[in-house]
Amino acid sequence: MKVWTIFLASCILAAPGIAQSLVYEGTEGVGKGKHIVFIANDHEYRSEQSCPLLAKVLAKHHGFRCTVLFGVDDQGVITPGGPEVPGMEALANADMLFFFTRFMNLPDGQAELLVDYFERGGPVVGVRTSTHCFNGQKGKWAKLNFNYGGDDYHGGLGKQIFGNTWEREQGQSHYGSNHQMGARITPVASASNHPLLRGIDQIHAYSGAYKSQPPADANPLLEVQVLNTFGPSDDINDEKPLVNAGWTRDSYTAPSGAQKDARVVYTSFGASEDLLSEDGRRFFVNAC
Repeated sequence: MKVWTIFLASCILAAPGIAQSLVYEGTEGVGKGKHIVFIANDHEYRSEQSCPLLAKVLAKHHGFRCTVLFGVDDQGVITPGGPEVPGMEALANADMLFFFTRFMNLPDGQAELLVDYFERGGPVVGVRTSTHCFNGQKGKWAKLNFNYGGDDYHGGLGKQIFGNTWEREQGQSHYGSNHQMGARITPVASASNHPLLRGIDQIHAYSGAYKSQPPADANPLLEVQVLNTFGPSDDINDEKPLVNAGWTRDSYTAPSGAQKDARVVYTSFGASEDLLSEDGRRFFVNAC
């Protein structure tokens, strides 16, 4: 654990203001010749740490070329939940998108580059708050907002791509006390032989649990048990039964309304502290 703690600390020191993007060049491995773009722009769970960590693992050990893009403020400094994400042009030749965002409100041109990726049916791994990835977007791309009520793209980009949005009654919400109750994540029994779960036994999520509602076309992979403790323990919260914590699906609806055949993985864990779990890191590597 010490090595990963040091790596996370180095990300804290390196991220602000050093660069608006990072590129890790892979050499040999199953990912050789493939390009993964990471978008790290959430307000709460330190995606600016999680994404570089995973990108470096995927490049060094599996050969992928990994580009990490960050939210920045109006001075160009890396900022959680920043109003801009420079470098979105990298999506034009991306083979996969790793998407960890929350309540973004981007310039139209940047939003359009993201829309273009989904219009071509690009595969995506979505993390935690990416189900509610846009909020307050005006004009042309208002339909991307998590609370968009129109029938043409109900629930916005998060719901249409991943199958869920932030909606306390019918969609997704916190399950247990957020940032106080940790969570134990384990494979769904019916999916134990799924390739994404190879080598996965148990994940501890400091980020806590979400009560998610998988879409009807989802293939459930993970389930989560709320704990009474923040750290790993056997102190289970008996008032909170198991709920879903991740799934795959084979298609999504692009902003144009077109149905796209595409590989989608979503999970409700992924905060930087969650990657102290070896199985947590392995799940994301498997997913990519």
